[in-house]
Amino acid sequence: RRPGGREHPEPGVGVELGHPRFGQGGTLGQQRRALAGVDRVRSAVIPAAMTYMLLVVVFGVGNLLLTNTIEERSNKIVEILLSSVTANQLMLGKLIGIAAVGLTMPTVFMLGGVALALTGGGSEMMQTLVGVLFNSWFLAIYLFYFLCAYAIFAMIFLAIGAVSNSLQDAQSYMGPVMLIVFAPLPFMVMVFQNPNGLVATILTWIPIYTPYAVMMRAAADPPIWEIVGATCLMLAFAMMLARFMGRIFRAAILQSAPPKAKDLIRLARSGN
Repeated sequence: RRPGGREHPEPGVGVELGHPRFGQGGTLGQQRRALAGVDRVRSAVIPAAMTYMLLVVVFGVGNLLLTNTIEERSNKIVEILLSSVTANQLMLGKLIGIAAVGLTMPTVFMLGGVALALTGGGSEMMQTLVGVLFNSWFLAIYLFYFLCAYAIFAMIFLAIGAVSNSLQDAQSYMGPVMLIVFAPLPFMVMVFQNPNGLVATILTWIPIYTPYAVMMRAAADPPIWEIVGATCLMLAFAMMLARFMGRIFRAAILQSAPPKAKDLIRLARSGN
């Protein structure tokens, strides 16, 4: 009994859910579990899922771009196209068109999840996921780094398609590219466990890995100067790569015999 005659409630007995100490709608334990669930979704589930989706979508549309370019080249369709547009216009049109295709799949998934959450369907995890997505910058970050990663890898795939007469020819170039791209995958677990550690910092400053590293670190509040600096470096790398790969595309797309690997450096530097 308190001074003044008021009694303490016994633990777990006679405590109303709306008591100020526990907030509206649940006990302290329930609220802690709910907050822990939201934090887990924000810090673990969403970064991992969006990094995986980024990787799948970029390489899915990249392979589509590669196949499309090889087919147009081997069937002489590209000659008809280039009679109406320039090589730069054709290249830009391919990049924009395939990017729109690449964004279709995640957009459909997102709209389906939103519809389920708004209608009360789906699991509690789905509703929490949609709530976190629309109350944070994750969607904007994903869209920006999707476009950056796509710009980097699409130019590489486009150049490989321009110097290949068949998918078999392209495989000799795709092997080293895939090796470079998937090299950091074993270290992603370390980034996931320690988003602001040394491995995460190193991967963030390597332009070809910046989109994936930033997505994994987005919920861990990394140093803003580090993200801005690494993003500027990535954009500069993307512009330089676009210039070199564009030269290869323009020089090789109409050649009946694809250039050899040793000639690619010459084409990238001079364009002829």
